[in-house]
Amino acid sequence: MGFRFTLAAVLRVRDSLARREEARLQAANHDFMQARAALEACRTEHLAFRQQNAEALRAGGTGAELDFIAVCQRNFARIEEALARRCTELEAVRNERHAAYLRARQDLMAIETLRDEQRAAYEAELARRAQNSQDELFVMRSQRERRM
Repeated sequence: MGFRFTLAAVLRVRDSLARREEARLQAANHDFMQARAALEACRTEHLAFRQQNAEALRAGGTGAELDFIAVCQRNFARIEEALARRCTELEAVRNERHAAYLRARQDLMAIETLRDEQRAAYEAELARRAQNSQDELFVMRSQRERRM
């Protein structure tokens, strides 16, 4: 009879949990990277807007243009702040998912280690029994040869 791991069902569940946590971590990483890219794009656009308007103001602008620039600057700042908050939230989610993945992976590795140890013990026992059989056969042949 071959090796049979008694906790095979637990191993399958742990493997499934580890894969699920890995997928959740990948999704959290994706969301965080998208939010960070959006924040960087907003900052780049804001910087370009400031540079463009600085040139326009040096050339001379009206009061309405100054008001419009001020409103746009406030909107950029508000959007940047919201995106930075979102990045912070998503980073916290990513860290939580990473910790959950590490726990699930550690649980899986513990069960895999137990299985490997049991398999090694099983194979050692098989080797011991095979050696005992060979030893007994050798003794029986030696005794038979003595009688002859």
